Amino acid sequence: HLALVITCCFAMPLCPCRCPRTLCGVDVDELFAYSTTKSIKIRDARLGLLHYSLMLFIMVYILVYQLIAQLGYLKFAAAQNSVRLTLQEPTAGCNPNDSSCKDTFLPISQLPSCCSQNSSCQAASDGSCHCSYRPSFKDYNCTWLGGEDAAVIRESSIMITTFTHEYSQTLNTSCFTSFPNAASECDNLWIVSSKAVLFTADVEAYTVLIDHSVTSPSTGLATTSRQMKGMLFVGPDGSSSAGAKAIQDELCRSRPDAVDAASGGSPTDAAPCYLKPSDAGGLDYFTVGTLLQAMGVSLESESYPGSGHSARYEGL
Repeated sequence: HLALVITCCFAMPLCPCRCPRTLCGVDVDELFAYSTTKSIKIRDARLGLLHYSLMLFIMVYILVYQLIAQLGYLKFAAAQNSVRLTLQEPTAGCNPNDSSCKDTFLPISQLPSCCSQNSSCQAASDGSCHCSYRPSFKDYNCTWLGGEDAAVIRESSIMITTFTHEYSQTLNTSCFTSFPNAASECDNLWIVSSKAVLFTADVEAYTVLIDHSVTSPSTGLATTSRQMKGMLFVGPDGSSSAGAKAIQDELCRSRPDAVDAASGGSPTDAAPCYLKPSDAGGLDYFTVGTLLQAMGVSLESESYPGSGHSARYEGL
């Protein structure tokens, strides 16, 4: 006998309820679709090396060039600087405009460039004198000058008088039939009635007051010297001679406040160094002698080879 067995299978849904295929006419699968990231790993040494090399190059470009070299994280604005310079004769720490203020000039006898009224100096016909204590150059009589008389102040600079050549002249009337009509001949248009050649006494002790301000029109920032702290740099400029370096070294050595850096510097006794300014009501000032030494020059050096005169006579 043969037995025939018939088996029936039924598929039952997992969820008794089913999502509709559409919602308001829109496919529900499209309506609730979302995006996800698909990662691909490329196994090729040449492409991988190129990829990481370009990443390294971009990183170096941003960090080294843009941020460090170009300071790309900073915003720069053009600044305008203005300076007011004032010259003052040496005083006992007071304002020379005050009647009680006393000047502190050195006596003429202690100034080697001034003619002394004794046998150590021999007068010459040109107004100079030859003194045994300064044989290299001619000496001249000296005069006392106030700061306003010894200075020619311009917009951002100052000229300081170290030597004065002064003439008193009158017009020669014989050069004119009736002024301003000229005569037929004229041998000497101006007649010199008197002249004087004088050094400014103790000019190195004069002080230069520096009142400066900085503004940035594009940013609206402004500050003055009373709000800023600066230092005087004493050092070579790349073309300084051995003599100039020796003068600068002597200045650094003579100042106990000399340091080797403008910020956080250590004491030093040789150039280059930085010096703090003296203070007058929040404004900086230096003596003329200090500024000259900082530049590596001396008024007692020869103005130029073969001149026979000092820089005090010729100027700088």
